[in-house]
Amino acid sequence: MLKSHRLDQVLPGTHVSSPPTDPGLMAKACNNAILGQVIEAARELGLFEALIENDQLQVDEFCSRSAPQLRAEVIEHIANLLTGVGVLSSPALGTYMKGPKMEEVLRDLGYGAWLLRACRTLISDIGGYAVTGSHERAVYSRDGRATAESSAMIGVHHVDPIMYPFINEVPFRTVCDLGCGSAQRIRRLVRDAPGAQAIGVEINADAVQSARKGVSDVGLGNSIQIIEGDVTRMSTIQNHLRDVDLLLMCFMGHDLWPRERVEAVFRSFHVVFPKCRRFVFADTVRGERVPWDSMPNFQVGFELIHALQGQQIPDLQDWDQVFDATGWNVRKRRPLGVPNTYVFDLAPAERKCYAI
Repeated sequence: MLKSHRLDQVLPGTHVSSPPTDPGLMAKACNNAILGQVIEAARELGLFEALIENDQLQVDEFCSRSAPQLRAEVIEHIANLLTGVGVLSSPALGTYMKGPKMEEVLRDLGYGAWLLRACRTLISDIGGYAVTGSHERAVYSRDGRATAESSAMIGVHHVDPIMYPFINEVPFRTVCDLGCGSAQRIRRLVRDAPGAQAIGVEINADAVQSARKGVSDVGLGNSIQIIEGDVTRMSTIQNHLRDVDLLLMCFMGHDLWPRERVEAVFRSFHVVFPKCRRFVFADTVRGERVPWDSMPNFQVGFELIHALQGQQIPDLQDWDQVFDATGWNVRKRRPLGVPNTYVFDLAPAERKCYAI
């Protein structure tokens, strides 16, 4: 039921007329909301994967070999909507091929998966999570497995091409990835560095299970260890981490704010990782306010989701102050492909006496 201000009645000074040539903001908002969900559904149902493998999709054949079997009329409707915006093309009834927008959509699928699948509960009830006291419930509403998978998808196109050369500039023997998610990052690093060892630390139990399975499936169980742990309580697992000489933390630093907590965590690294000589840190920062039509992908969703979770998003200056206060020198800083996102090459400053 609509609430407040008699919105179910025509407002004073307005009149009902035929639809204008420009459909208006609400029509665009509603249509784009449906389009985002349709693209995510096409990904989840395997339409894009089928087109990548076969260059062509026959709806009846695709539905008949799916398990569980899909409804052809629904798949046809999804495909027609994607054809209308150029993601697919249709040379004949019931047949679909890649359209001119397909490559762009495949490149950015991870953003949609993160927002519309991993954050599905939050994004479908923004008003409900605006209520005082709801932020703790919001923090635990995200799907951990989907977050790890969508982050890996984003990484392939927008992070990895810059991140891996950045990491590989300095040799290492044991790498630890804090907030490892699906463990895709350390799997690649170990494959590229024969004899190296890796440790992934992840707080979400579903993501830990997924990461362990992924490591086992590619035969790296002897080289990679996945630990369920909390970076704010590293003393409970630090015995596993004393040989780490390369430390990674990607896209979870903002979750550690406010400042007092993140500074305590960064100081603790000097104790937990006594042999660490390099700390590669990547994160998304607060973006500048720009007109809606100029707003980059991801910024709106990222900042809204974290506002619902009651989490502060720091800016670049905030991070520089944290590094300086916690004994980490910035050797390099480079922008990544994700909007408002940077990778920092950090080295320990002169050793101080820290306690955790």
